[in-house]
Amino acid sequence: MASIVIALGGNAILERGMKPTYANQLKRIMESAKSIAINIIRMNYSGIVLTHGNGPQVGDEFLRNEYSRKAVPPLPLHMLTAETQATVGAMLQQCLMHEFSRMHANMKVYVVITHALVDKNDSAFRHATKPIGPFYNKTELKNEIAFGMFDYVREQGGYRRVVASPKPTKILEIDAIKKLASPDAVVIAGGGGGIPVLRSRLGYEGADAVIDKDCTSQVIANDLDADFLSILTEPKYVYADFPKNRVPIKNVNLSLSMPDTMVMEEGTIRPKVEACVRFIRKGGKKACIGNIKELESSRDGVFGTVFER
Repeated sequence: MASIVIALGGNAILERGMKPTYANQLKRIMESAKSIAINIIRMNYSGIVLTHGNGPQVGDEFLRNEYSRKAVPPLPLHMLTAETQATVGAMLQQCLMHEFSRMHANMKVYVVITHALVDKNDSAFRHATKPIGPFYNKTELKNEIAFGMFDYVREQGGYRRVVASPKPTKILEIDAIKKLASPDAVVIAGGGGGIPVLRSRLGYEGADAVIDKDCTSQVIANDLDADFLSILTEPKYVYADFPKNRVPIKNVNLSLSMPDTMVMEEGTIRPKVEACVRFIRKGGKKACIGNIKELESSRDGVFGTVFER
């Protein structure tokens, strides 16, 4: 049996344009959980780890902290990742348990609060690329710039706040994740890319950044010797000559060169592609990037743009 790491993008938790209410997120996660549960039962994996993003959620938590700072002391950014790991993880766990029960499948679901070690000298601390929070139009952006604490990037016709996104070098809870991963259990780990920490004199200390969950998913997948890495997002494929012609790239053979026309946006599709490439080059069998609805209909756990050697 094959093992898999499934990376759940922000769109699988909250569709763009929807208000970030608890009810809307729970509804969307329930839809995502159905596709994931169907694929897991059909494929009968030897081990399943589910990671998830937190870009919209951690951005919203930041806003809550800023708007209420006169009444309640704000939390540092790495603790906001810890909060969203717990909330999104709990919703995913409940929805998956509901789906497995509905399918009469004897599956357990665990949530592991995960820390990711980063390097204080990572250049990402000097060059912010990770989008978090909601999309703003030009008028809204002027109001947000008043905070004066972040950089902003144009993305998909709007603007989003960007923060530092260093690469994870080690997952501190990897041994626990390995022990829990089994054919009859789903392990939810690496939420939001993990809580970023730096080595300190007494052990570890938090770092104000948001790690890209695709990078963390790749590290977890290789540490587990997983066969597959599936990254679920909104588009069905990675596209060549993006955004001009949107020609779908269905297969990438890493024994050959990468397509010259594969144009990638910083902080969005680029980390997904880079994660798939690193996973394959470090021993993984196959990786894919595609829409979550394609996962439900895939016969071999592979869909969208497929990376292999």
